[in-house]
Formats: sequence, structure tokens, C-alpha cells
Amino acid sequence: MSGKCHTEGHFIKQCPLNTAETVCPEEGHLLKDIPMTRNTVAERIDEMSSDLKQQLKNRAFKFEYLSIAIDETVTLLKLTSYRLYWSL
Repeated sequence: MSGKCHTEGHFIKQCPLNTAETVCPEEGHLLKDIPMTRNTVAERIDEMSSDLKQQLKNRAFKFEYLSIAIDETVTLLKLTSYRLYWSL
């Protein structure tokens, strides 16, 4: 991974801000106070990753079969995203 995804805090924050302005403009200002520094974004991604990993470990012993596919997409702006698909 290019590492750029963790440094795009402003872009990541702008998406919910734009949505909030459309859906509930009177409450949208509340999202502006959420910190989205590089470290904050990286820490939250790591926390989500650890949580997902732990959930998978907790449920894996019940699996009879497991299929996992990972898709990597790079946009014209050279932003990388990954999609994870699984089937039990």
C-alpha cells in the first residue's frame, strides 16, 4: 500500500461533512470538531483492523469452509483502496 490513505485525514473528514450538510445542516457543524490528523486516522484504522481480526478469530473455530478474496483498486488520482469479500 502506498501509505497515502493514512495521510488523507482532510479528505476522509470532508466526506461525512458534505453528507451532514445535505442531510442535517443544523447539526453538521458538530462533525468539524472531530480530529482527523494523520496519527488519528492511522490509529483508528489500526483499531478497526485489530477489532475485525479479533472478531474473525473468535468466529473462525466454527467455520467448516471459508473463502476470502481481496480486490485492490487504484484511482486516477493514485489513491489505493482495498475491498475484502468473504463467504462462509
